[in-house]
Amino acid sequence: MASDGRADRKMAIGASGRLVHSIPHMITLVLGVVIFGMCHILLAPVYALVAASSMLYFLYNICTRCFGYGSMGCPSGYGILSARMFDRRRDIPFKTAFKKHIWSVAIQWFLPLGAGIACLDFRYPPLDLPLVLAMVVFILVAFVWLPISARHKGCSTCPQSRDCPWKKA
Repeated sequence: MASDGRADRKMAIGASGRLVHSIPHMITLVLGVVIFGMCHILLAPVYALVAASSMLYFLYNICTRCFGYGSMGCPSGYGILSARMFDRRRDIPFKTAFKKHIWSVAIQWFLPLGAGIACLDFRYPPLDLPLVLAMVVFILVAFVWLPISARHKGCSTCPQSRDCPWKKA
């Protein structure tokens, strides 16, 4: 479960730091459940199940190949969580795994938008103000706050930052 040392060179991140880093993602997931629930109450648990499954997929296919695997240096806490659930994987490099499997997290952002738009298109009257407001807040959190937070809090302390496919030069 030990990392290759890169994570150990970074300052260990406490539980409260990992929680703060994860807040935008948690809010995105909750808002996704709300949006699906506003479309149809039975869709809320379906989205929650899809989101949980996609996170497990992410933990298995990406986190198990990261330098932060099993380390307190992982800013999201996923490195520790993935190490408790899955064995380390070294079959393909992290960068390749990230590019191949990142869709598993991206669907958490795009499914609620698609559901919300579909519900707006098929409802009468067509403008459902609470749904529109939920979607606006979702967009602000998922596409503004989460990326800014990740770049400034997560990426700056991530042990995988030198190899990250999304890191800007």
